[in-house]
Amino acid sequence: MRSRRFRAAVVFALATCALAALAAPGDEQQMRRHAGQVGTWTLLVEQVIGPLPAVAATPFFGLAMLSGVGLVTDVGFVKDTRWGWLQGVRDNAIVAEARRYSTWPRFFVLCALALVGYLANSGKLQGLAGKAFRVFEDSSVMVGYTLLAIAALPDAAPATAPAVTQAGLGAEWLIPVATGLALAAMMAVRFAFDVLIWLSPFPFVDLLFETLKKVATIGVLLLYATSPALSALLCVVVLVATGLVAGWAFRVLELYRRVIVNPVLGHFFPAFFPRALDEGAARECGLDPRSLKLAAPAVALKLPGLPARSGGLLVAGDGFVRFVARGLRRRSTHELGRGPGERFHIGRSLLWIELRVVDERGIVARFALSRALEPAYERIRDATGAADLGGLGALGLIETAGEVAGRKLAEAEDRLR
Repeated sequence: MRSRRFRAAVVFALATCALAALAAPGDEQQMRRHAGQVGTWTLLVEQVIGPLPAVAATPFFGLAMLSGVGLVTDVGFVKDTRWGWLQGVRDNAIVAEARRYSTWPRFFVLCALALVGYLANSGKLQGLAGKAFRVFEDSSVMVGYTLLAIAALPDAAPATAPAVTQAGLGAEWLIPVATGLALAAMMAVRFAFDVLIWLSPFPFVDLLFETLKKVATIGVLLLYATSPALSALLCVVVLVATGLVAGWAFRVLELYRRVIVNPVLGHFFPAFFPRALDEGAARECGLDPRSLKLAAPAVALKLPGLPARSGGLLVAGDGFVRFVARGLRRRSTHELGRGPGERFHIGRSLLWIELRVVDERGIVARFALSRALEPAYERIRDATGAADLGGLGALGLIETAGEVAGRKLAEAEDRLR
């Protein structure tokens, strides 16, 4: 895995160097003529990418802040100020474009949308609706900011080589496209954190996380207003970190898609609905559905030899239970319940059905299956030969509390009689 990443980094570096060589001016006279232009272009690039971490963290709020700054810098005394720092903020390319397209009603609409997103993602109960709203928020702001970047960069970019220009790869288009891709990557990783925080059992952590993101957005934009170069450097650091955790984020989103999103979409598009015996998925894994009792989509929360939250297919037949991991590049099969003293347990949590492989030392493996497979719960239990644990985690506590309350109520009724 590390060698692949290293080779990918080398290829990317070589491609970047090649493109830079193509884009370089052809002779010394051209270099002198365009030196000032390149300096101006560098400043514009810093101004375009500087706000990306803030916009990625809280899209509507970040865009509302940029819009508000643009509107404030158009007020009379700010417009006429001779204070160098304030003039720099006013002349900032992104702020200027935000000012061009902003009005006070649009600013307040963005603030209202940011508030709706904050409230919708600040709790467990409304979290599912909040995540749906967040998808709308991310996609709309990503498109909007990319268009803002295109408008902020002038057509008169530094001279590029004919090969680059003829391919339609001028810097005035390359940079906005790269900006949109970088913003999408940051948003995807942030959304993975959103999902993980929502799935955590701790109360009020969602509210704390949403509040911290707002504070971080304000901090990044203050840094951006003070020094676009430092803000751009921060953006590069965040983007590198995004690349390092991309695999982890993909697996978190895979858990969210398989266990939560697909069952919801299945009510409108039956093809997304999980099935206890998915014949098509079994064939894709090279298995004969006729020999299987179970072939259900699942996520490995814990399995030796696999990263946590790897997606795949849980299959069972006469005398075997397996998990077929289906990654982006390869597929691997893992036999379950074959170790000394290993046995299966099954139970229900609030968000998924959980299958466990346990031995004398504790839990060896854990798998999450969608609660949409509840009608096939007994089929899954029988196919794997699992012992039924009932409610797990918070659901177990709720069921226990209900049983205790029921007994207390029955005892009180007996005493009244």
